[in-house]
Amino acid sequence: MIKILFISIAFFITFLNSAGFDCKKASTPTEKTICSDKSLSLLDDALSMSYDYAINGYKFGYPIYGESQIETIEKALKKEQREFVKNREKCKNNTSCIREKTNKQINILNKKSKCDHHGCFNILGASNVLRERSAMEYIYIKLYELLKSKDREKLQKEQEAFEKDVGKMWDQNIENSLCGSDRTLCYADESKMVQSRTKDLKEQLRNTK
Repeated sequence: MIKILFISIAFFITFLNSAGFDCKKASTPTEKTICSDKSLSLLDDALSMSYDYAINGYKFGYPIYGESQIETIEKALKKEQREFVKNREKCKNNTSCIREKTNKQINILNKKSKCDHHGCFNILGASNVLRERSAMEYIYIKLYELLKSKDREKLQKEQEAFEKDVGKMWDQNIENSLCGSDRTLCYADESKMVQSRTKDLKEQLRNTK
């Protein structure tokens, strides 16, 4: 359970560094274009995060969704994602095409990570945090693109420090039984931390433009 609780932290740290796939294995024109463009690389990793949120969201709602139902939903999501990748490959080295299709898929996945035709499965306050993190990640990308190399490294270290603080909060609160039986209180605390960090990133973005 703890592994699932911290999935957003682990993936955001990964998000700071690379595309959503191994660029060393990039073989198609589209993959190579993504790896050669930092903003596209960040966007593709955001796509991977959204996909993971959509998959793991059903596991957050395990009491509502049976094991066989989760397996069926996961298979459908994986099939949809494969079809998206196949369709995006048609963009080749067209950066605008790649950006447009990737953004569209992120929006689709983000909607799936909240509710589907079965209803809203997201419990324990997880969806609010994921939605707020999506907003934070968007501001981070915008700011990152405007900064020079040295300032980018500083921004990345700040974000990694923030994620460590979130992890410490969860560790300490769980150890001291402060999360509540359904973890709602800890999600509320994380939400406040994410909102505060987003406000700080927005301020940096305003001062950078």
